[in-house]
Amino acid sequence: MRLIWTKNERAVSSVIRMITGEPVSHCALQYGPFIIHSNFLGVHIEWAPAFFKNTVVVYEISLEASSENISKLNKTLLDTQFHFYDFGAMLYLGLKFFLRNHFKVALPDINLWQDKHLFTCTEFITKFYYGKSDSLVAPFQLYNQIKEDMCGDERK
Repeated sequence: MRLIWTKNERAVSSVIRMITGEPVSHCALQYGPFIIHSNFLGVHIEWAPAFFKNTVVVYEISLEASSENISKLNKTLLDTQFHFYDFGAMLYLGLKFFLRNHFKVALPDINLWQDKHLFTCTEFITKFYYGKSDSLVAPFQLYNQIKEDMCGDERK
């Protein structure tokens, strides 16, 4: 089981990386031959070989396929599968990054366009990893946050 952060050469990936200034545009969970993620089709499961045809893994974090993690994954899937993509949350986050990076304007730290029943890729991964979704974190920020949390756990 691993969390992966990816990019590809499609326009959406390029625009996300340009707006955020980050090296990745997407995050997902790989479990065996399956990729579980949320994209414009919503939360769904996809065959890894098909997913990796046009996608490059830039960062990854390995997780033990423990009974606890499998239970968390099953619960997250039950809570999120067949839900649509959270376009509002993505647009708000993009606007927040754009205004911050280009005009030094800050938007509130509440995603005003988020729908708690819809999921971006980061909302799905935060729901799995932390138990609640976060609509204000971009993929690379999430990678850094989880890495930091894992290092903090090792120091305890």
